[in-house]
Parts: sequence; C-alpha cells; structure tokens
Amino acid sequence: MMIQNNLQLKFFLNELGLSDIQTNIYQYLILQNSRTINQIKEKLNLSYSQTINNLNIMQKKGLIDSGNIKPKIFHLIDPKTTLQQLVEKKNAYYNEKIEKIDEEIKIVESKKGICIRDISHYYYSDISLGVEKFYRLIRNAKEKIILSSLPLHLMKKLEPALKEAFIEGIKIEIYYSVLDYDSQINCLEEITRIFKRIRVNIIEIEEKTCQRVGFNNEIINNGYILIDKGLFNSIGFLGNNMFYTQGFYSESIISQMINMFQLKTIVRQVELKYPKIYERIIQIIEENEGLLKTRDLSKMTGVGGTKLKEILRFLKNEGIIDEITKNSSKGRPGIYYSKKKN
Repeated sequence: MMIQNNLQLKFFLNELGLSDIQTNIYQYLILQNSRTINQIKEKLNLSYSQTINNLNIMQKKGLIDSGNIKPKIFHLIDPKTTLQQLVEKKNAYYNEKIEKIDEEIKIVESKKGICIRDISHYYYSDISLGVEKFYRLIRNAKEKIILSSLPLHLMKKLEPALKEAFIEGIKIEIYYSVLDYDSQINCLEEITRIFKRIRVNIIEIEEKTCQRVGFNNEIINNGYILIDKGLFNSIGFLGNNMFYTQGFYSESIISQMINMFQLKTIVRQVELKYPKIYERIIQIIEENEGLLKTRDLSKMTGVGGTKLKEILRFLKNEGIIDEITKNSSKGRPGIYYSKKKN
C-alpha cells in the first residue's frame, strides 16, 4: 500500500528539495525497503528515463544506494541520518540568506551612525557545512588570520582558501604545541609540508594551545580560527574525528585570545617566506634588472600568463618588485619589472 495520502511527509520532502517524483519513490521505498528500477517504474507509472534520472539524483543526495549486481536494487539509507543532513543543509542555506540580509541591514545602520556590536552565532554538526563556512570567512578576510591547534587534516582542507588569502596579502599565523598532537607526529614538518605554497608564520608554543571541553559525555579538543579583529571560530575534534564548528563576532574575545598567545612560552618560530616559484621569479627579475616583460618571465619560469600576473601583482603589493612602463619606438609602451631597492 502506498502512502501517497501522507501529505505531511510529502510536503516535508518537497521542502527539503525533492521533486514530486522523488517524493513518491522515497515513500515507495519506505514501504517496500528495496526495489529494482523496473519495479519502481511499473509501480509509479513512470518512464525508464524518469525513473533512472530521479534515482541518480536521490543517490547523489545520499538518500538511497544500490548494489553492483544486476539488475540494480535500490534501497534507502538510514532516513534519520540522511534527512537530518538535508535539514541542516537547508538550514545552512536559510542562515546564509539571513546573514546576508543582517549584514545589509547593519551596513545601512552603520551609515546612519548606529553602533554595531556583533553578528549572528552559527553552529554546524555537519562538518562539510562547517568547512564551507570557514572557506567563505577566510576568503572574505581583510587583514589577518590566526590558526590555533587545528587538526592536520582540517588544515589540508583549508589550504586552498588560505592560499587565496595569502595571494590577496592577508597575513597568516599558526600557533601549535606538540602537546596538541600525537607524540609520533613531527608537527613542524607536517605543517610546513601542508603550507609550502603559502607565506605563513609558524609559532611553536611550549604549553598546550588547544582547550579541552566536554561534548556528549566525552572530553574533546577545541581548535580556533581567528579572522581579522572580531571573527571567532572554533571546532571540536578528537584525533581524526570532528564533531562541530561554530563561530560569532566578538572583538573582545579575539583580543583576549591574542593576548593569551603572547603570554605563552615560544619554543621556536619559523616563517615560510614565499613558495619556490615566487622566489624563482624574484631571482630572475633581480638578475635581469628592468629588462624583462611578463612574456619573457613566462618563458623563463614556465608559469602561464594569468597565474604569472597574479604572482607579479602580489609581489608588487608586498613591495618586493617595481613595475616600470617604458615607451617603445614600435607599438604600445612596454611593462617591465625590477627588484625594489630598499
């Protein structure tokens, strides 16, 4: 017996982004546990293409799965887990819209002279959504990003966004202690390897940098991402398991955290200057003072035009090189590069 009359379930599934056909398939699989493509097609009076296309969409959403044997048999993945994930993604979508509206309101209010003190708190138990949030916040950074006692696998995930921030001139600092990690891990070597494409200041602290907090009757670690002067973000983790991410705006907490870091005992401090290709470009420019155009640099380094322009813009903004325009007897003026003199 179908449960097509269950309008509440149908409405709920529609709200989560399922089409009417997908809703009917889902309800059918609730009752029948598992079915082949042909069984679903015949029962719901669908064409083959309608059936397989919607099953593929539902599989990508993580709602259903199938085995490798033929004919393929489709079955539901634990509804409590999968539907909860869809709910969280939907909430994240709405929260992002609300945040944008909230920010627009605050911009208008700030222009009117109204004091703005904080922004909305966010919390995700779905780590993929939390990492997406970190990406957005990092990409919107204006001055400085501080990472403290984050799990190494999270650092790897954030590296592309941090590289973009580095290219835009954002200062990046990483605080860590060997007490935060497995004693068998060479922390500095691992962190250096992860961020080899980025200019970053790595600071090893003698004392433990991560805090211990209670979560679901278990003691876990709390790591931090501090962005600019007020964006405080934390993540709860234990080993390779991450449990939640959260954050809010608080200039006072950011200030307290920075003061806390400054009171710690520094074991060593390593600054990764520039990625190798940046150093190579600087060296070539210095050796050919004011004689090379972008095209020449591209040939000598093997770096393509768009990527090279991005690096040159960064080095110019950092005050490492100068851009010189020279008139030419033929055609347009040429742009050349030289090492900036101290």
